[in-house]
Amino acid sequence: MDRTKMRLLTLVIVAVAAQEDAPPATSEAKTRRPIISTDILHGTAELFYDVYDSLHSKFLKAHIDKHSATLSASVSGILPDDPIVEVCKKLQCDASQVKDVHKTTQEKALEAWEAVKLKSTELQQQMTTYTHFVVDTFETALPQYAGLIVRTPGNLVLFVLYIAAAVYALVKLALVAFWIFWTLLCCLCCCGCCCLRRKSSKVAEDTSKKNGKASKAAEKGKAATAPAKETNKSNNKKK
Repeated sequence: MDRTKMRLLTLVIVAVAAQEDAPPATSEAKTRRPIISTDILHGTAELFYDVYDSLHSKFLKAHIDKHSATLSASVSGILPDDPIVEVCKKLQCDASQVKDVHKTTQEKALEAWEAVKLKSTELQQQMTTYTHFVVDTFETALPQYAGLIVRTPGNLVLFVLYIAAAVYALVKLALVAFWIFWTLLCCLCCCGCCCLRRKSSKVAEDTSKKNGKASKAAEKGKAATAPAKETNKSNNKKK
């Protein structure tokens, strides 16, 4: 019985270890980490705000708290209780009508602001729909890059700008490299052609000099043999 229990216990331990070591039946596709996102903009804004808050609290807050009450009291003593009434007294207009116009303007401004917020919400929804469509198309074409683009309009625009800047930089580098290669090639070819031209011109000059010397020697030989021929002719005539 003891041996049977030990065998059963051993089998249970082996089975548990095998289950722990076995890979999961369904493994989710690995998603890549985004190359760039709007978090860098938010982080930069937070950094600037923290720097401003630190400088304000250390150098400005004490002076502002010290003199703000005095400044408020002096300004409130100069300004009238109702500036609209005072201005209407000087301009001889109805203050109630001005207040009504001001109230109506505020209401219209609030209505316009609500309309802008509604339109911006609708536009945000449409842009989000298009963003999902673009990202789905990209991930369908390149499934190994799933998760590379964050599914928000701002992140999509930032990703496109980043890729465009990278492509522009690569094209500029390629053009610079091609220009350097072309310049070196032109220099080598031009120098080689110039050297060949110089050699050919030197050979032509040498041959012309040799031909000139030979022609001069021939002329001198002809000039030297001409009197001898004339004397021979005269001797033949006398005979």
